[in-house]
Amino acid sequence: MGKWESVVVTVAAILFGIGLIALAALFLTPLLDHGVTAPTWVYALTPLAPVGFIAGVVGVVLGNIAGDKDD
Repeated sequence: MGKWESVVVTVAAILFGIGLIALAALFLTPLLDHGVTAPTWVYALTPLAPVGFIAGVVGVVLGNIAGDKDD
């Protein structure tokens, strides 16, 4: 995998991780804070999980396609 694909996969993993943490906060906030809903920024960060996942898949696929052309 080249440098470009490695950067894409790293960024995708970071985005996915932030999204997962936001999802956990979304569900844990009402449990730990006596029914209070999560702040708006938590709702805004939750879409990063699927965005990171899709970006990671695209990065890996493009890296494999580029690797096949090098052979």
